[in-house]
Amino acid sequence: MVLACVLAWRFTGLEMLRFASVAAMGGVMVFTARNFGIREWYLAGLSALLTLILMATTETFVGTILIALDQAAFLMAFIFLLALLHQAAVTSKAIAEFGLYLTQQRPGRRFLSLFWGTNVMAVLFNLGAVNLLTPLVQRGLAARGLSEALRDISERRQISAILRGFAWNAVWTPTAIAPLALLELIDGIDRQIWTMLGLVIAAVMFLAGWVEDRWTARRLLDGRAAPGQSPEFPVAAFLGFMGVVVSLFAIIWAVVVVTGDTLVAGLMLACPVIMALWILVQVRGAPAEALQRSRAILTVRLPDMALVAATLAFSGYLGRVAAELTPAAALVEALNLHNVPDLAILGALPVLIAALSFLGVSPIMLAVFFGSLFGSLPVLPVDATLLALSISSGWSLAMLLSPYATVVMILAQQVGRRGLQVAMGWNGMFAIVCAVLLVLCYAAMLKM
Repeated sequence: MVLACVLAWRFTGLEMLRFASVAAMGGVMVFTARNFGIREWYLAGLSALLTLILMATTETFVGTILIALDQAAFLMAFIFLLALLHQAAVTSKAIAEFGLYLTQQRPGRRFLSLFWGTNVMAVLFNLGAVNLLTPLVQRGLAARGLSEALRDISERRQISAILRGFAWNAVWTPTAIAPLALLELIDGIDRQIWTMLGLVIAAVMFLAGWVEDRWTARRLLDGRAAPGQSPEFPVAAFLGFMGVVVSLFAIIWAVVVVTGDTLVAGLMLACPVIMALWILVQVRGAPAEALQRSRAILTVRLPDMALVAATLAFSGYLGRVAAELTPAAALVEALNLHNVPDLAILGALPVLIAALSFLGVSPIMLAVFFGSLFGSLPVLPVDATLLALSISSGWSLAMLLSPYATVVMILAQQVGRRGLQVAMGWNGMFAIVCAVLLVLCYAAMLKM
């Protein structure tokens, strides 16, 4: 219901559908509340508290609350839409074969394979790429008959490669949640330039991660070698995957050209279309079986994503309300940001976002908060595209460091580790190196 209402409102602009989407989101919250944990109740309580403060301090609170609810409904619908692609991928033999290839590389090539494999697969599946690859890593470790010590080291290296690939995917891919939210909040962003510069940053972080991975292996393995041999490249499976990617972007482009709407709107409409076509191909054109699979996804699989969707909705709401409560213009003047060097702003934002993520809020809340904050300014203190890139880099750092990041929580649960160990323990030093490299990257970009 949330999907239908948000899509319909997006393409028609009818206020009735706007309120229907918010009501549908409320229904999902009520349905999911029985499964809330400490984090979800914390976010719900924080949302209520900020709402009360907003009502007590702002006369125009009704409009602000509606806008915040719109943001929450959008994020909930968007994670459900991405889940459609993931569910279609789960039953794809080509995707399973491609994922198995990525996780079964010999040790010397495994970081490259998992980092860039996760990067590429996350374009279509977002968090679904992590859910798909991690069980394959676990299966491969169990099948290789390693000693417990070697298994633990190999697990650390492979899970870290997946986390790092997923984290730095956010700075370039058109389908990452944070960039899509920022595109809606900050005017003047050049998405093509952002993507190209983001790919450069991702490549720099890959090189840093590869060096750190080799150093970790040399330090922990102490001369021992984990056996392994790379399988042959699955050409047919890769072509099938790329066919889905090309189809997705072709539909997005067609929607943008025909409707004149944004990339966000094109992606939202493309997801259900690609799911339907993909399933139809898998069942070899049998419409009855395709309809049955689609119904199962909508009625059984999507509700399983409700808790993650609720968390993102809370985060989107909090980001908007918190930005409204923050006097942006006065803050910029007090900090004298218009006279602060661009490099200082661009380099400090990612570190600030990563630090704030330890308050227990999702990185998406911080992306929405800073996007709303800067988006409300009549004049930005720094170039809009570089600003958006810096905020999304903060999202990436937060995913590496914070035990409260959704991807860290998923990985920790799947491998039976604590979130703090997967984040800070395995990736803390790498994240510090990344923060320094970001400053160097932005310095080079400002000279272009």
